[in-house]
Amino acid sequence: MTVAAQPRTIPGPAQCKQDAARFVSLLSPPGQSEVREARIIAPSGKEKRIDAGCFSDPVKMAEAVIAHDRLHNPKGDYVTVNPLHPAMHARIADRIKEWASTTANDGNVLVRHWLIADIDPTRDGGVVDVAATDTEIQRAQDGAEAARAWLCGTMGFGEPIECDSGNGRYLLFPIDLPNDEESTELIRRVLLATEQHVGTPDAHVDLTMFNAARIIRLMGTTNRKGDCIGERVHRIAKLIYVPDYLEKGWSEPISAERLKAVAALAVEEKKPPKNAKPGTNGHTNGHTSNGAGNYSRRLNLPRYLATRGVKYSEHHDGSYTVDCVNHDDHAASFNQTADGAPGFHCFHNRCVGFDWEQASTKLGKPTDADYDRIEKPKQPPASGAGWIPAEGETVKAKDRGNYGTVVCVSGTSITVRFVNPEDGNSCEKDMDVSELEPAGTGAPGAPKKPILRFTFREMAAVYPKLDPPVIQGLLRVREFMNVVSVAKVGKSWLCYYFLLCIATGRMIFDRFATTPGRVLLIDNELPPALLPYRIRTVAEAMGIQPDEYQDRFDIFSLRHSPRSIYELSAEFSGVPQETYIFGMLDAKYKALGPDADENSNADEARWYAEACSLIDLLGSAFGTTHHSTKGSQSEKRVVDIGAGGSSQARAADTHLVIREAEEEGAFVLGAAVRSFAPVDPLGLRFDFPLWVPDESIDPTKLKGQKSPGEEKQDGRDREAENEVLAACQTWKSRPEIETDTGLGKSRRDRAIARLMKANLLQTEKQDRPRNPNTDVFRKTIHAN
Repeated sequence: MTVAAQPRTIPGPAQCKQDAARFVSLLSPPGQSEVREARIIAPSGKEKRIDAGCFSDPVKMAEAVIAHDRLHNPKGDYVTVNPLHPAMHARIADRIKEWASTTANDGNVLVRHWLIADIDPTRDGGVVDVAATDTEIQRAQDGAEAARAWLCGTMGFGEPIECDSGNGRYLLFPIDLPNDEESTELIRRVLLATEQHVGTPDAHVDLTMFNAARIIRLMGTTNRKGDCIGERVHRIAKLIYVPDYLEKGWSEPISAERLKAVAALAVEEKKPPKNAKPGTNGHTNGHTSNGAGNYSRRLNLPRYLATRGVKYSEHHDGSYTVDCVNHDDHAASFNQTADGAPGFHCFHNRCVGFDWEQASTKLGKPTDADYDRIEKPKQPPASGAGWIPAEGETVKAKDRGNYGTVVCVSGTSITVRFVNPEDGNSCEKDMDVSELEPAGTGAPGAPKKPILRFTFREMAAVYPKLDPPVIQGLLRVREFMNVVSVAKVGKSWLCYYFLLCIATGRMIFDRFATTPGRVLLIDNELPPALLPYRIRTVAEAMGIQPDEYQDRFDIFSLRHSPRSIYELSAEFSGVPQETYIFGMLDAKYKALGPDADENSNADEARWYAEACSLIDLLGSAFGTTHHSTKGSQSEKRVVDIGAGGSSQARAADTHLVIREAEEEGAFVLGAAVRSFAPVDPLGLRFDFPLWVPDESIDPTKLKGQKSPGEEKQDGRDREAENEVLAACQTWKSRPEIETDTGLGKSRRDRAIARLMKANLLQTEKQDRPRNPNTDVFRKTIHAN
């Protein structure tokens, strides 16, 4: 379809200055003076020339650039979108310098205030560097509408500023991020996800617009790409739309959490390097470098550049900024990975696909003189076993469950010393690694990590802030969460819901924001064939598409190969830290370990200590589903509802409990958190397969709550218990307790019985004057 050419009104210099000044003003918070660079490409027809200047006043920038534009007819006039460090103003202050030797780079950016979605149309015939026709501009407009609809409608972004670049469309979304590598990667993935969801053969999102010092065309200036002939005419860039909340003052930036939710949807496409040869790590020159692989030498990248006359400046991240090897009217960078592999990257759209292979071909392939000789790393002996213990490590024999210490390792043959705990006698036994398993940090005699020792000043420097939240208000990275309810109420379905929300960055119950990332389910109850059905059922009910979570949701099925918490660490020995942001074990009772008793405070404390070690290994947050105690839960504190020893109340960082409400079919979600403000209870209903918030449920009315008379009696009982505990700081007999408290025998004995049952009071037999073999009582450490 051919779009009829529209009559064009060409604004005069005064209008262009006004449009340029207004646009630059919109980029800064109201009342604030920010430094930005104006950059002018190829003025007076000189392709390699760049003129530039730094301005803190939008009006001065507009006047200088428009005057320069009218005089020199450059290919394009640009402005840095994000503010620069104030010191940059002194480089070329409030003027345009011809043949500027240096321009702003990523390190000069103060903070990231804008996310730029640049929608470019596909030119007919695949031609580049020419002006767009009316038909092609319509393609860009359609692409911008699709991007706006997806980002603002589906993903919840605020409305953007929309600009006509002269050949395409800019969508500018306000953000507030630091200028660091994490933000760069986040923006890159947001653009990738947007392109993957709305990009078409007719229009695409420019994937190079993620670096901090990104420039875009200054509104009010002319886009002179290619020659101005026929339908391909030069147009003036202009503002199309400014939403009220930005027109009235820079505000309401898109949150990092919402950006991460979009970035989480990006699917990385790993493409092998062109013409890569086997064994060359993707480099066709045959030279490899020393590092993680079998390399004998490493390319000295600075020497390589210097010998080829390439001027560079070294960046703080180890990269080398240069004039682009492909087109020298903009900057690019050389870099090198940890294993020595060199790379080349340019942010400009004209250089997409121009990589190290092409850059090194243009400069000249590395020679022997460009390499430093490095000794090959020694390789560990090959073994078919996935896990080989080290000498001195504590291991466990699978057949008997005995713990021992490794004294010698020879391939897969392991010599283990076992010690009899009763008589101290020891023996050594040669075993195959298949007969052993990791003992876990909770095993008797297992080595412990060193104690972290700091002064307060040192600790505050090492840990300047809290770990980031995974579930805002509930759980942080490296924290552990108990999810507790009575059996068969739907804990597992709640577990799948949490995992899917985190995998896709969705809000939990429209109340708790999540940080998106890869998630893990460790299931030890259900047949493997049932898990995909359940998770898919929840996802469909949530309106989540398969490609949003299928590659971000890992599952370990242990029903046919159970593991205790002490054995799970070995399964993650090869998994890089922070692979997962959140993991869930469903359920706890099947991972207790042999001979463990959940009613034992010592066993419970050991179990949670091992769970914390697993969290440290993964660098993630973790949780488990657990069953509640029997009987009414209404009178118990949130932390006391999980069945088993009371040490779990203190060991877990977050407790989430589901209790029945008075109303039939209604439940109350309660929470106790360690590192957030207290959380108000929330009414829920289980509308299969989802737990759904219901504000009509009164969260204060729990099923089984006591009458006022019962409440009064409970108060008297608690008072008696407190008096008994206060008296039993040391061993006391019943008469001594009665004397110290003034309680009657009946109240005294009832209080003692309740405290004994709660493991808050201990007893033993002692000989007292005229009263041998007397029962005496003292409070336990759990009562402190």
